[in-house]
Amino acid sequence: MIDLNGKCVVITGAAAGIGRACAVAIASRGAKIIVNDINSDELDKLVSEIGASGGIAIAHEANIGNWDAAGGLIERCVKEFGSISGLINNAGIFRMEMVEELNPRDLATLWEVNVLGTIGCSHHALRFMRVAGGGSIINTVSGAQSGMVGMAAYGATKGAVASFTYAMAAEAKGSSVRVNAVSPRAGTQMRNISSSFRSSHGMPAGENRPESPFLNTPVYEYLLSDASREVNGQVVRISGLELSLCTHPQVMAPVLNQPVWTAELVDEAFRSALLAVQAPLGIGAPVEVFPKL
Repeated sequence: MIDLNGKCVVITGAAAGIGRACAVAIASRGAKIIVNDINSDELDKLVSEIGASGGIAIAHEANIGNWDAAGGLIERCVKEFGSISGLINNAGIFRMEMVEELNPRDLATLWEVNVLGTIGCSHHALRFMRVAGGGSIINTVSGAQSGMVGMAAYGATKGAVASFTYAMAAEAKGSSVRVNAVSPRAGTQMRNISSSFRSSHGMPAGENRPESPFLNTPVYEYLLSDASREVNGQVVRISGLELSLCTHPQVMAPVLNQPVWTAELVDEAFRSALLAVQAPLGIGAPVEVFPKL
């Protein structure tokens, strides 16, 4: 039984979508939560809903892209509940633009919220978790980090968060603080933005699978729980009914050796071996799909 009783958790981007679903699910398992967003009206509705179901939730409106605001959010959890044992970095902004359409204002906004917000909240939470002797930090990434048309900038922010996850997990190793990420899939507002973008750019409509955000919450629930104490530095992919782990950026086999590399030898290496093992673009299906447990 996954038990979250006694856990004190901060959830950013909780006003809608996956963040909101996580808040409802995690509170129902007994965790006390601080829900964060910039939409105070929706936060208040969420807190009321959780309270009506017997859960404990407090709203905290703040733009976590601001370093001090991120610190204030984490400190609010410690002030209200006495500690922080979990952090779900879910807040994010989604944009779709081809590379030649990008503008610096959108890029700055994406970076501020998606990357700096995640790093800032994690930085402040880690300080408290180390003193308390443990905790779980869960970042939210995306299949877009593997390369998707129209998502170069957005995917770059999620790739940065994935790299941050790996590095922070390595630094926290041995401290009883674990850092992981979830790569979810759901029929949220992002799906509508994607459909509109594809239509305006004459692209195929793409898949239309309106999965509920609640299909993703079991992974977050597990990673917050003590049952996941041996899981660290992983990106967990949950896509509808499919659960898997994503590979870290690693050196691929084969590794070829020469006393001195010339451009001609590099050409030969590609023609003889490397062309055939190029990494595919996009997020691929698991190499082997196992039957349900």
